[in-house]
Amino acid sequence: GNCVSLTNATIGNGVTLIADGEFALDSSLTNVTIPGSVTSIGGNSFTLCTSLPSLTIPGSVTSVGYGAFSACDSLTNVCFEGNAPSFGSNVFSAPLTVIFYVSGATGWGSNYQGIPIEACAGCGIAVIGALQVTLNPPCAVADGARWQVDSGAWQNSGAIVTNLAGGNHT
Repeated sequence: GNCVSLTNATIGNGVTLIADGEFALDSSLTNVTIPGSVTSIGGNSFTLCTSLPSLTIPGSVTSVGYGAFSACDSLTNVCFEGNAPSFGSNVFSAPLTVIFYVSGATGWGSNYQGIPIEACAGCGIAVIGALQVTLNPPCAVADGARWQVDSGAWQNSGAIVTNLAGGNHT
């Protein structure tokens, strides 16, 4: 914990427990690889890892402790590969807006602490979505303003582009 320059962490195969506070305050941490041998993630183990954007929790994890990922201000994508573990309180905090789990896993409800929970095809599988853009002001639309995604076809205001992979687009 408190390794402010640590950017990547690969937890070794055979490790079964990520201890309480193990990576707390590692504010530069952007990537964590958790092996399938881990069964428990301790309390406050990743608290204040403010640069961590996403996380995949292997199906072997059966418990996640209190505040394990609290105050991870960049964490927007979490995917659980297995059945729902037992959760301590306040495990996650904003800006996380959805928790994913692999379809077919059991024990998942519709939300955790008000954060929606959704099934997905699998962690690392691109999420497919759509984008609709409404251009303003109306006079710009009247003058012919249009938009496009990733140098694709030009679209009129209100058009919907489908089959977009999750992630950033231009």
